[in-house]
Amino acid sequence: IYKWNNIDVVNDGNLGASIFVFHIKNNQLTVVQRTSTDTWNLSLQKTFLFPAEGGQPAWNPSPADDPTGVKPVYAAEVKLSWSPGAFDVNAYDVYFGTNFTDVNNGTGGTYLGNQPADQNSYGPMNVSFNTTYYWRIDQVDDLGAVQWKGKVWTFKIADYALIENFESYANTSALASVWSPAGSTTLSLETTIIHGGSKSMKTGYSSTAAEASRPITASDWTAANIKALTLWYRGEANIGSLYVRLESNNGAESGTLTSDYAVNESGDPVDVKAAGWHQMNFDLSLFGIDLTNVTKIVVGIVPETGMSGQAYWDDIRLYPTRVLQQMSMDFNGDNYVDFVDYAIFANEWFTTNMYPATE
Repeated sequence: IYKWNNIDVVNDGNLGASIFVFHIKNNQLTVVQRTSTDTWNLSLQKTFLFPAEGGQPAWNPSPADDPTGVKPVYAAEVKLSWSPGAFDVNAYDVYFGTNFTDVNNGTGGTYLGNQPADQNSYGPMNVSFNTTYYWRIDQVDDLGAVQWKGKVWTFKIADYALIENFESYANTSALASVWSPAGSTTLSLETTIIHGGSKSMKTGYSSTAAEASRPITASDWTAANIKALTLWYRGEANIGSLYVRLESNNGAESGTLTSDYAVNESGDPVDVKAAGWHQMNFDLSLFGIDLTNVTKIVVGIVPETGMSGQAYWDDIRLYPTRVLQQMSMDFNGDNYVDFVDYAIFANEWFTTNMYPATE
């Protein structure tokens, strides 16, 4: 038995003198046996994958290490995972927090515990919207000593939770495997008329109400202080109104709100006939259902009498708050007018040039 960095390469004794060739390329080690007759014994070829970071105890982090990007994920469902390192490991130490220095030093309550070697994931994590997080995985040996300290990885949660943006569907068939039409609806995946990304959902209608629905897996719509549901739509003159229906507890409860209950991206009433893309922002509490277990969302169209046409949908999101127009007296920008704003107003009363100087 030949050993190289804890990798066993076995000569079974029947091949005579042998040469073992080690080839490293693109973070892979390939071991091949060559006999004295200058032939390759490919049956004993083995390939080992090494971490891209060169000896890191854990690699391939999820969420991915991204210091500048933003993760539009469902905040309540963030789970940490990583690929095991190339060397022997008995356990992993997990560190997680919102301060790089604390995570790097293992201070400030960032140590979350020890994971067995066969459990290379942790969570779900208690995270918040619009927040940057840091985490680290250390490799621990069978004596409890840290052999390889991990790199500090980072990711940022967006200020919203993504429910649907239609980017994951390859074609209309894939879309139809998740979204179900009802009434006069025809569904198709749109790649030209889009709001964000490269895809949206087109819903055709003919004379009567049309709707499309999909099941919800990220079902707790109260997590992380979620308050609002936002959808981007593209309407037209033939549409009388749009609506959204939410179901909870597998249809035991249902609540429907028309576009009359929503405001657009400017805080004004929704105009379903307006050209271009616009938002519908709904207060989730108005649906009147159990928001801790939302199981279905339905988007619908009510056409003008006898009319046909199409509407487009994109970027369905949840937000903790939706402030579309800042109040004039909200001096510190926290979306409230309170004593803090009064104090700012009083302190800066004589520095705002409210009244022109007189001679």
